[in-house]
Amino acid sequence: MLGDLVAELGEHEHALDLREQALRLADEVGSTFWLPRQQANLVLARLAMGDVAVGPLLEEALGFARRREQGFHATRCLEGLAVLEVARGAYAEAVGYADQLMELTRAGGMTAHEAIAHFWRGRALLGGGQRAKAAADLEQAADAAQVIGRPYLLTSAHHALAELCAAEGRIAESERHHAAARAASLLIQRPSADDLVIPL
Repeated sequence: MLGDLVAELGEHEHALDLREQALRLADEVGSTFWLPRQQANLVLARLAMGDVAVGPLLEEALGFARRREQGFHATRCLEGLAVLEVARGAYAEAVGYADQLMELTRAGGMTAHEAIAHFWRGRALLGGGQRAKAAADLEQAADAAQVIGRPYLLTSAHHALAELCAAEGRIAESERHHAAARAASLLIQRPSADDLVIPL
């Protein structure tokens, strides 16, 4: 959880340290229950640092989660795969993973993860030039993020919508989404460095 919060604050190097620490601790105590999610978290932290050579670890984590029927952990793995394919510019593949994530989250009633699925599906569709479909997903992601209180996701959705509107020449709407993104970003409270330290 702390790693998630640190990542949403944009402290990607610190988040990576926390993800690596979590995996080391799990290995030391012989715990594998959280392993797929921890591996996916580590991959997402590496992606945020620009490392895209992480596909095999994500696929391994997803396979592990599916064999154990750990749907909650599988959502994080699918999110990671969607993020990875967007970063690679493989937009059709990203949509495929986002669709799998959507199906899994709807079956499990996981509203927050469904919002994430809409966001990455929207980003992938936008990258692939399917703006109308992208807008629908990104608007759903923004609406859900507002309701569930996820300012980082809300900020990202509005930035993507601003990009989409600008590409279509709708400058006023683009500026409106930029303003909404700035307002959402103010909701993210930045703790002090001391508050981000895990006591051992």
